[in-house]
Amino acid sequence: YLFAYDLKTRALKTGRPNPIAIPRRKGITNMGLSGLALDAKGLVYAVDMNGRVVRVNPLSGEVKDYSLFLTSDTAPQDSMPLDMAFDAQGYAYVTDIAGLPLLYRIPPGGGMGENWFVDQRLIGPYSQGGGGIRLDPTGKFLYVGINASLHPDYEGHGLIFKIPLADPAAMTVFSQFESAVEATPLGAGPLGITVGKSGKLYVALPGTNQVKVLKPDGTEEQRFTLQHSTQFVALTDSGSLIVSTWGDVSAGPWPIYDIFVNDTPLPLARPLLPDAAP
Repeated sequence: YLFAYDLKTRALKTGRPNPIAIPRRKGITNMGLSGLALDAKGLVYAVDMNGRVVRVNPLSGEVKDYSLFLTSDTAPQDSMPLDMAFDAQGYAYVTDIAGLPLLYRIPPGGGMGENWFVDQRLIGPYSQGGGGIRLDPTGKFLYVGINASLHPDYEGHGLIFKIPLADPAAMTVFSQFESAVEATPLGAGPLGITVGKSGKLYVALPGTNQVKVLKPDGTEEQRFTLQHSTQFVALTDSGSLIVSTWGDVSAGPWPIYDIFVNDTPLPLARPLLPDAAP
């Protein structure tokens, strides 16, 4: 399901289909929705971890496949997309946590996800490859998180890479997570990433129930420790950081946190996309 909440009242928005049911795609794993993006028309793009990106009209509730990735129903997943970010030209960049050392790119208008950048520095164990992804303030670089690395230069650590769109092979390490508890094989982090107008990065660390704040040079400024496993993060115009969580093993609701950080969101690239379907 895709839910829309009013940030002021914290209630579900009315006057539209809400929540919107997303029909499940047949797959070997019973995964759900993950990263989100928006276009210039206000359409929502949701990463389905079962191998696709769907495009959702939040006013009508219409759901269409926007992009597909290679998967298998009889063997381990060939792909498991997690998060996405548009650039100004309408290309979407998608991370993968199926253990594949790559980033996908979707052409403007949708279609099959292509292997845009393949590099062994991106490799992680199954379910611990690429995590969060966001454009930097210049729109020329991608920040990409690796939950736990298998590369011999970084093995056992979480990483955030900075990748030039014009030359991805010139990728550099923006931040390395030194503590073992921050990047265990169980996926302590980093996961969700967002960027403020200040240039700071806010990074979810699920294994320690924390959000780490990185300065524009990649060094740590501070951390927030919560009571639940942190997942994805987003800034609001009122200066708050919204943090989604995995909750706990109970059947109760999984909380969403609101932390005042006195920062506002870096505007996302919201391209005007053609209506072509994959």
